[in-house]
This record gives sequence, C-alpha cells and structure tokens, in this order.
Amino acid sequence: MRYVIIGGSIAGISAAKAIRRSDARAEITMLSAEKNQPYYRPLISTVIEQRGIDIAVGDKPLDKYGIRIIYDQATGIDVRAKEVMLSSKKRIPYDKALIATGRRPMTPAVPGAAGPDVFPLRSMEDAHNILAAARGRKNAVVLGGGFVGLKAAIALKRLGLTITIIELLDRILHEKLDKLGSSIVSDLLRRADINLVTNQQYYEIIRTSGSIQSVRLASGRIIDADVIVSAIGTTPNIEAFRDSGITIHKGIVIQESLQTSVPDVYAAGDVVEYRDLVSNSYSVSGSWANAEEMGTLAGKNMSGAAIKYIGFLSLMNTFDVLTTPITTIGMVNPPPSGYDIFVEYGDGPYRKLVFKNDVVVGALFIGNPERAGVYPYLIKNRIPLGKLKALAIRGVLGAQNFKDQSVKI
Repeated sequence: MRYVIIGGSIAGISAAKAIRRSDARAEITMLSAEKNQPYYRPLISTVIEQRGIDIAVGDKPLDKYGIRIIYDQATGIDVRAKEVMLSSKKRIPYDKALIATGRRPMTPAVPGAAGPDVFPLRSMEDAHNILAAARGRKNAVVLGGGFVGLKAAIALKRLGLTITIIELLDRILHEKLDKLGSSIVSDLLRRADINLVTNQQYYEIIRTSGSIQSVRLASGRIIDADVIVSAIGTTPNIEAFRDSGITIHKGIVIQESLQTSVPDVYAAGDVVEYRDLVSNSYSVSGSWANAEEMGTLAGKNMSGAAIKYIGFLSLMNTFDVLTTPITTIGMVNPPPSGYDIFVEYGDGPYRKLVFKNDVVVGALFIGNPERAGVYPYLIKNRIPLGKLKALAIRGVLGAQNFKDQSVKI
C-alpha cells in the first residue's frame, strides 16, 4: 500500500507512525517544504533566544518509522489518477493520501510592510532569520498580541532589545483569555518592560532608503523600530487543493473518519475544518494537541481502522508568559446568560470555570496549573459532574475523584 503524506509537522508525523504500526510493509512518503527534521513548532521562539533547547520531535521518526521524505511543495492532487503533483513537476502516486499542510502566516496589509526586516514567526527558518536580523539592533516591534506575538516579544526582549507590541483589538490574547486574564498578562509584560499598544486599527511602517526606521500610529505617535515581527494570525494552506474536487470552506472539510469528500484522501491538523465540541459549530483549530490526535486517528483509519473522530476544542492551550504558566480550554468568554461562572482571584493565581448546568465547558488558569489536566477530557466529553461540581468550584477536583466511576481520565 502506498501512502503519501503532504506535510511534515506533527499531524503528518503522527499519521505516519500510526500507519507504520498497523502496516509494517507500507510504503510511506512524506512531502515537506521545510528541509528540517520534524520539530516542536510551539517552541521555535527559543531559537531566537539561543537557549540551546533541542526542539526536534523525539525518536527521529523519519528513520525509526521508515518514512521516505521528499523536500518539495505539493501543488495539487489529481484525484482521478490518484497522484500528488509537486512544484518540481513530478507526480507521486498514492493509494491513500493525507493532507496535513497546516497553516501559514497572514501578511500585514499596512503601508511599508513589504520590504526587508519584516518577519513572520511560523517556521524554524523564520526564527533563524529573526535572530540574524536582531543582532546589533536596538528596537523591535511585534505586530499582534496573540500567542505567537507574545512569544516573539519575550524572546527578543531576552536578547536585550526594546520591545513594543501593537495589537489591533482592545486587549491582548483576545480569543484565548477573558478580559481579566488579558489584564493580568498585560501587567506581567509591562513589569518585564515590554510596551503594549492596543486598539490600533491603523498604523504604518516608516522606511528610509528601504530600511525600517519606525512605526507611526494613527495618533501620530512614533515608535522606533529596527526590526518587525508580524504575528497577526494564520490561515490554512488550502489553495493547492481548491481545484481537486475536495470540499473546502474555512478549511478542508472532513468526515468522522477524517476522510475528505474524496475517497482515499484524508486531512488532519490545522488545515481541517470540523466540529468544535463546545460551540457545536464548524471551525478550524491551531492546537498542536489537536493536530497530533487527528493525525494519529487519520493514520489508523487510512490503514484499516474505523475510528470515529468526535471533534476538537478550538481553544486548548497551555503555555508560559515569562515564568507564569497559563492554561486555557474551551469557552472562557461565554454568552451573558445560560452559564454559571466561578472565579477565584486575589493575591494568588487566577482560576475561572464556566459551567452549562453541571457540565464544565470552559476553564482558565493563570499561575497555577495544578489539577488543570483533568479539564480537557471533561470539557471535550461533556462529562456531567453531579456532586463533583462542588469540588471543581473549590479547586480540588482531580483524576483521583473519578477512580470509582466509568470516566477514564
């Protein structure tokens, strides 16, 4: 059986592992536009900091699982001929194929953005380019106050640059945190001497002879800048497949098997559009954990299993801001009615739980990840807590509370 996996990140790697475990004789070919060993993408900001952390995906999966790698870009799929087309004009035949092309950075539509010293942060190459550009520079501006933008800002600050984050909306981490959570994280950044500017609907990058000099805000304020990191968001890599007959909306639409609308073509990871388990609407996910799960299930189903994928949590992240751990899961900004909200915040960590009756649908922890690990499973599987709801509210609910029940944590 010939398997072709389009994309070399975690969804593709996880699928290849699952296929190999099911089919020792499978011919597995992986296409990757990045000429690196697979790496842990959420940690690429550490490359900028030169912290010496090995971010390669463990166990050298290409060698261990017998994966043939081709460093080339897929330009489409001929579903009738069952071939993947490449930018080199070659065609790779398949019996079953997986689209795991992930997402790419969006380009800022602001004056002056086109030109040198404006970098995205999505790949290992991006991180090395930012590091090279930052050497000997004094001022950096990060466009976007989301997860990636904050990581870039902190990494550049640790290199000794003066940092300003410019955010379009009224607060940073707008989708991942609630208003209080954003305020807490903003204070952490300001105490680290990272400047924040929010509510910026318009700004422009000022250049002299092509070199960046500053960023001018709509108010006329000038922010000095030598280098700029653009972290305004990402979009699924779906363009190569629009003429293939595969159903595409926001992302590639999949069935419960993770097969697309075309037989023998599957999709997994950030490129997929599927059901969010909290909102019950169709969405795309940018979560590493979701991509890993989807890739594993896709690989199993491609090699003969019949496992149903129930869906994902669009919001499910655990990350650090400076030295403060943050976990955010599910619906942390619920509608104004129909939900019970419990918040604990004082001198210590911030903890927030959102319930629909006795089912937890959202959880936010800032500064205290203890016992947070139980919540992704509870939210994803809509587990009624019953009497255990009181323990969750008190902050003492853990996996041990489910030992005598049918719930597996």
